[in-house]
Amino acid sequence: MNNDFDILIIDDESVIIDSIMKICKLNNLTADSAETYDIAIQKIKQNKYRLVICDIMLPDKDGFEILKSLGSIGYESPVIMITGYTTPEMAVKSIKLGAFDFLPKPFTIDELSAIIKRGITYSNLNRKKVQDQNNLLYVSCPSKYYRFGYNSWIKQDLQVNIISEGFSYGSFVTGVTDLFVKLTEGVRKIELLQINDKISQAAFSAYITDNDGLTHSFIMPLSCRIIDRNEKLIENPELIEKDPYFEGWFYKVIPTNIKDEMENLIQCSSDR
Repeated sequence: MNNDFDILIIDDESVIIDSIMKICKLNNLTADSAETYDIAIQKIKQNKYRLVICDIMLPDKDGFEILKSLGSIGYESPVIMITGYTTPEMAVKSIKLGAFDFLPKPFTIDELSAIIKRGITYSNLNRKKVQDQNNLLYVSCPSKYYRFGYNSWIKQDLQVNIISEGFSYGSFVTGVTDLFVKLTEGVRKIELLQINDKISQAAFSAYITDNDGLTHSFIMPLSCRIIDRNEKLIENPELIEKDPYFEGWFYKVIPTNIKDEMENLIQCSSDR
């Protein structure tokens, strides 16, 4: 018998399942659970879920195998990966394999509530998109941009210093996608890092507080050093709602490992 749930939690730790269940209940969401890869895949085939929250470390197969399996069948509901063994490589691999987002353990109620909100809203947008293909629900990033998952974008700055083997070693501009902004459902405040801060790919690099008071994390698309930041955003956070790809940029950066990391990005022209 098929059942409809808002969320499937895949984790072998009962304390984590219970914690997420409680947070789901606080947000008026129903949740189901699975403790292994086999049980999770079986439940996904038998039930409908709007969002999947999956631990990377499972007793039979890891969460990456779940991402691969769901990708092979064209599964459309978003998947959030969680893990207590957090490394930049795990976050990057999750996003590259199609995860909607990544959240390290331990997480706070606010952090999980924010990411669940984005995931459920994304699922709702997908349903609307299927029902009305002529309705523009969000603006894709421009064709010469690259995006990191659904979260952030990066493009070459106009001031280019050196080009070698097809890569620019000058400055780049980065910011948040229009889809990410739409999923927060209103921006109240933006917190940026400092100039000269060094950031790894997939690291949390800015914080967006929505109208509900939840804080959403912006992830850096490439490892880099920040050389400038958009001070206008701090005074006028609504800029990213009006113009996320131009006036609403976050940082100008110098990438530090562009040759190895560009392959983890998606060229926005492929979205069309």
